[in-house]
Amino acid sequence: MRRINLTAGDVLFEKGDAANEAFLIMDGTIEISTNALTAELGKDELFGESGLIGNTRQAAAKAKTDCRLFAVSVDELRGSIKADPDTALVLIEALIRRLADTLNQLAEAKQFAS
Repeated sequence: MRRINLTAGDVLFEKGDAANEAFLIMDGTIEISTNALTAELGKDELFGESGLIGNTRQAAAKAKTDCRLFAVSVDELRGSIKADPDTALVLIEALIRRLADTLNQLAEAKQFAS
């Protein structure tokens, strides 16, 4: 796991970049943007998890404020899961929360469009 310090305005990655890491926000706010949507993530939130399965980035990530992040690679995550299976549970819970949030946003957008 490596530590990353960003200054407000720094770009962490662009949409379409190769992805091989996920990130955990220790401090600060990260802005995630696609062509149509923008979201802000803060302390203790996980993002970039598509990097754990080797995809390309589906959105861009930029520091809205000064940030401290931890980056974890696929190999590091696998090692952590082997050493402590509860690590997988924490990751799964975070992904389920993210999926639920996304589904709620889609439902709200659909309702708004009707």
